[in-house]
Amino acid sequence: MDTSKSKFDFGAFWGFGRHHFAVNSGKYTEQQAIEIYKDECYMSDEPYIVEKSHVKWRAGRDEDDKPCVGWWFDYNPKEKRSVEVWAFRYDYGDKS
Repeated sequence: MDTSKSKFDFGAFWGFGRHHFAVNSGKYTEQQAIEIYKDECYMSDEPYIVEKSHVKWRAGRDEDDKPCVGWWFDYNPKEKRSVEVWAFRYDYGDKS
């Protein structure tokens, strides 16, 4: 899929007690994604890790086990519908 045409731009994700943020890598360079992350998450001086990942629009269950439809991280992308993203997460160092 040409991710530059995807409806996904960027967004925050919660799960497993951690905050994640993703930016469409087909629309933004890594440096642009870093600036978006810092601006949207107010993380200008906090340590973070950035890596390539994927998101996909699908149905699932949220952290309260309620059904919902939306963008989800796709850790094992097998479909063309997955969108490649720059994925950000706080760097917990050796505390995690």
